[in-house]
Amino acid sequence: MGQKHSKTLGSDQDCQLLRDFFGLKLRFVIDECHDKTKAELIQHLKRVKKKVNKRYYCFICVIMVHGNETGIATCDDPIHPNEIKAMFDNTRMAKYAGKPKLFLINACRVETSSQPQTNPDGSPVEHDPSQYLFEAGDIAEFLLNCVRTHLHPDVCKRFRTTLSR
Repeated sequence: MGQKHSKTLGSDQDCQLLRDFFGLKLRFVIDECHDKTKAELIQHLKRVKKKVNKRYYCFICVIMVHGNETGIATCDDPIHPNEIKAMFDNTRMAKYAGKPKLFLINACRVETSSQPQTNPDGSPVEHDPSQYLFEAGDIAEFLLNCVRTHLHPDVCKRFRTTLSR
């Protein structure tokens, strides 16, 4: 992490499907940001938080990015999902307590090699999911969905094709 990451195959299509669903079908206000540094992302989320805290009955944040054990990627430094969660918890958004906050984090770690990661004994590499998941605490109205997979690019492509039919 820390460098500009290549675009994930199909991400433009995924973004358009999300825009269509949330914007056109559900009539949510869409606020996008792309290719930000950690500081720029935090500033953007603070601006969004101010708008959300005053006007809306529900907040949905979709993050589609590369990630690994240290967090989700920005253009410079990784940010851990707990840093994002903390900005929107009931302590920091008291007026928004009791309103739903939904975070969909797609931080897949797609391998560039043709083989899945394995340990020296040949068993698949397993990762501690607690490093990625939000910690419990003051998040009563949060619904979290964190996608963390180690898949070969062809598997992701086939899965996306199946869903779009």
